Amino acid sequence: MKILVINDSCKEIGGAETYIFGIVKLLRNEGHDLYLFSYDSESRKDEHSLILKHTKKRSKFLFHRFIFNPIVYRELKQYVKEINPDIIHMHNNYAYSVSVLLALRKFDIPVIHHVHDWGLICPTSWSVYKKNLQVCRSVEGIQIKCLTSGCLPLHHWALTCFRNKMRIKLERENINLFISPSIRLRDYLKEHNLVPAIWLPHFIEFENIKVKIPKQDTILYVGVLSVNKGVEYLIKSFPLIKEKMKNAKLHIVGDGPERNKLEQLSRELNIENDVKFFGKIPHDKVIEAYGEAKILVMPSIWMENSPFVLYEAMSAGKPVVASNRGGIVDLVRNGVNGAIVEPANPEEIAKNVIKILKDKNLLKQYSLKSQKIIQEEFTTEKHLKYLNNIYKDLLSNRGKNESLTY
Repeated sequence: MKILVINDSCKEIGGAETYIFGIVKLLRNEGHDLYLFSYDSESRKDEHSLILKHTKKRSKFLFHRFIFNPIVYRELKQYVKEINPDIIHMHNNYAYSVSVLLALRKFDIPVIHHVHDWGLICPTSWSVYKKNLQVCRSVEGIQIKCLTSGCLPLHHWALTCFRNKMRIKLERENINLFISPSIRLRDYLKEHNLVPAIWLPHFIEFENIKVKIPKQDTILYVGVLSVNKGVEYLIKSFPLIKEKMKNAKLHIVGDGPERNKLEQLSRELNIENDVKFFGKIPHDKVIEAYGEAKILVMPSIWMENSPFVLYEAMSAGKPVVASNRGGIVDLVRNGVNGAIVEPANPEEIAKNVIKILKDKNLLKQYSLKSQKIIQEEFTTEKHLKYLNNIYKDLLSNRGKNESLTY
């Protein structure tokens, strides 16, 4: 089977790309022909990919991104004609979304949109009101409420309004199947009339690592240091944790625009000696960090989709305390392998972390259950079988069948 993969990045820059290039490798190993259409700082073409160059002139780039890019439109149409794929599997499509969708509309080829975040239905990708952190239930896409709620400044709203409305229209007209890695986002897609939409969680190539409980009471965060990740609430919870767990340490792995503020916050709370910022580190060192921690905390305030960090931490046998946001609850089961807490609530984070760290039997139970959930439910074999069935279903039914269940 020939499969054309479309994605904004041709490099592994995040969890979505980790999934995309992982599945490309696995599908090639099964004998499928995989092709990539993407963008980079320089154009290039080889046997299995076409990479287009981003323009460096800002005014031209903004026009290309938010209105129309004739080069992307022309080159993508020609590339589809050239390789004649059986399936087009589109992933992140924000760079030149309207141009890509217009280029695909005249072909009699099934198109999948694999939706890796909430950006398709929310112009901020949060799907949460930034002022009060309440979940946004709007099904109208970009609208005046995005301005009045304080989620978007006027210039951003004006710049993206046409693009977002046109993109939703083209998505509804031209996409045969929407895939969401989380159940909650799948349901939101259906509410936005982006259908048919199905759930396909990520996978991890599981290694049967024996669960070991480290001696040190180390709490771990792994991810970008940005406002939406809610790391400030984890740091604010730490003095409360220290009151009950004198030897506790907090390890923060990752970098981002909020790092300086978060380091300053730890100093203001007089916990800087017990909070260590590692910055961005190689993946093998991240794996080591999982092994050294007793518990992972994911304090996100935006709607997460299906965070790859959870797959990794749980496969290493880590209990998780995480916010009740988006697809987190597909992996973290309250009272089974960790705790689900309300977002932006340091007291709840602290209470549940303390409970797990203080109870050795509970800690071990949650650790074993985390690994078992990954091992039984989110395997490579199960994912590949399901994805192949999706492709076959699309080719035989043109995407009108939602009967496939994971």
